[in-house]
Amino acid sequence: MRTLVRRNGRAVSGFYPFLFYLEPLPASLPARAVSHLFDVVTAVVPASVDAYPGHEVAPFIDWTTVTSWESFLANCRSLPGVDSVETVERKRRAIEKKLGTFELDLDDDRDGVFETLLRWKREQYARSPGFNPLASPRALQFYRELRGRGVLHVTSCWAAGSLLGGNLYLLSGGRRMTRTTVYSPGFASLSPGSVMSLAVLRASFEAGDREFDYLFGREGYKFTYATHMRVLEQVGKEPRLDRLVRTARGIAGSVVHEHRIPIAPAQLRRRGGALAGRITRG
Repeated sequence: MRTLVRRNGRAVSGFYPFLFYLEPLPASLPARAVSHLFDVVTAVVPASVDAYPGHEVAPFIDWTTVTSWESFLANCRSLPGVDSVETVERKRRAIEKKLGTFELDLDDDRDGVFETLLRWKREQYARSPGFNPLASPRALQFYRELRGRGVLHVTSCWAAGSLLGGNLYLLSGGRRMTRTTVYSPGFASLSPGSVMSLAVLRASFEAGDREFDYLFGREGYKFTYATHMRVLEQVGKEPRLDRLVRTARGIAGSVVHEHRIPIAPAQLRRRGGALAGRITRG
């Protein structure tokens, strides 16, 4: 595996503010031993939303197995609660009837688009229960640093000059990894999300990508289109204190999110560590 190593010698994995998985490398490469790793790819199998229960999975589309866009659509089967291809096309026509021609920019460098999408996503997280990975100024700066270094790219969709939504993604070796997708709340009634998602897939296929990677999750829309998935597991044994800190942090986080308590991620880590210490001593 290739990942960062902290000063204390522990590998960086299971990094919850910015999820990523680890893939095996050839054994001949120089390596060092670590005690454990999270989210290691242990298998690549055909996509199935119900397979490997209890495991994290990362669904993806292997474009090398797709002979044409039409054949890809013919093999898509929408899961319950997910728009079918026909429904998506109908929604696209509704958008164009009301707003004008729907357009997609696969690699948008226009000023302000990245920051607008980032703000919309932060606000979307704030309106929803659960962890907000963009609540911290440091997290926002991390995304901006990735963008500034040319690592994080932007796809946008438009109609009659209005920005409807977009996607932030990484691109490496022909693999397009979608990090976050968001649309303007002002156009929510037109359901631009599903229209944009399918348009992005077509643009990815036509751009000659090797793979479209949804990263983590069993969301139905991912498995409507995914052809394969990576199965992720923990390798090695996590030290007891680390496990206690992680568990305590998760408990504290659940309370924070349930009661909408304003707290910075750094505070959450400190409180989780303090709670774990009390558990260990008591």
